[in-house]
Amino acid sequence: MGGPPDLTPTYLYSFTTYPPINGANPGITQDILISIAEINNVATSGFVEFRIPGSIGFIYAIPTGVGVPATVTYLISGQPTVFPVQNNDWDVVSDGTGGFVLTLKAGNSIPAGGNSYVLLRSSASSPGGRGSITTTITAGSGGETRFNNNAVVLRQSIQR
Repeated sequence: MGGPPDLTPTYLYSFTTYPPINGANPGITQDILISIAEINNVATSGFVEFRIPGSIGFIYAIPTGVGVPATVTYLISGQPTVFPVQNNDWDVVSDGTGGFVLTLKAGNSIPAGGNSYVLLRSSASSPGGRGSITTTITAGSGGETRFNNNAVVLRQSIQR
């Protein structure tokens, strides 16, 4: 390919409809893996940033430090597939609205044709709630010049 890097986000998850919330069944939490993929076979260089705004009805957390699992496993085409969790490669800052801004730490990059995986914990907090997780890569991150593939949305709902 050649040219500048091109970043795009995707998700790996187990479900999008949460069971009802009640006294016997408090809000369920699931782990959602966000993949920031470089798809032009050119490694990133410099500043890389993405944002996840808060969503009504859901509480998000991004574990950092010693609380981060080394890997997570998802079924891909019926086969268990192990993915690394790279939360500690990112500076994670709350945006004050229940969301986050993540910046790749100095010295790290996303390799050509590679991914950086960030684990997001999504907890249901309102019976009957509907919301979405939106991940948006900041334009120009890592030296990219294509911006029309920098966002992805995952819709979620909570049963009543």
